[in-house]
Amino acid sequence: MNQSNQPFLLEAAIMCVELYAGVVRSPDVSNNKRITEFTSRSLPHLVGLMNHFSDDLVLCENLLSLFRDFAEHYIFSICDAECLVLFNTSAELLKSYSLRHCTKGRMKSSVEENQDYNDILACIQLLIHLSSKDFLDIANNVESGIKTVDVTKVVFFGLEQMIHLMNHGLLQYPPLCSHFFYLVSSMIDCYDEQFCALPGDLFKMIVETLFFGMCHSDVLVAKSSLRSLSSKSCAFK
Repeated sequence: MNQSNQPFLLEAAIMCVELYAGVVRSPDVSNNKRITEFTSRSLPHLVGLMNHFSDDLVLCENLLSLFRDFAEHYIFSICDAECLVLFNTSAELLKSYSLRHCTKGRMKSSVEENQDYNDILACIQLLIHLSSKDFLDIANNVESGIKTVDVTKVVFFGLEQMIHLMNHGLLQYPPLCSHFFYLVSSMIDCYDEQFCALPGDLFKMIVETLFFGMCHSDVLVAKSSLRSLSSKSCAFK
């Protein structure tokens, strides 16, 4: 890529993502099918933008917000094939973001810390919306082609990418903290077998996070963390 064209290409990429965001947030429900078909076809290409421009904070936040909003508004109306695309591209997006921004041991500026908060909150909300698809399918006992993708694996994979970016400082933000522990607790409570079968490092990190949650000042966070740990400890007896 010609470096002299980089600023122009980045500006064009940001504008492109903002246009897609406008389409996804459109209030015209009569065009839902056209919106989902149009956006689903573009998701792999949008992930490519993250791969190329992951250093840019604005583009990262816009892409994560776009995927989150698409999942929030259309997860229950898209077809099985579109669901499969959304799950796979979301996993690729989170992996690409994590690889670039998981910088252990490096001091970050206040601007970077604030950006981390916005980005990770969008990631956690995206994972919550993705997991809700599986909860609905189970509740309704629907036989669907979406069974070809294991939703729990996608969500646990995304959680693995995000947990490397979490720190005690970020968990002091109430919205991020409540969303994060809601996701962790609900996944553990609903998918205990998959949780117990997680790789050792990821299992350890999640348990350590729950121990931190038990001591949190937010009563709901502390209770949900304690309940999750208690149920798992009983399972290992």
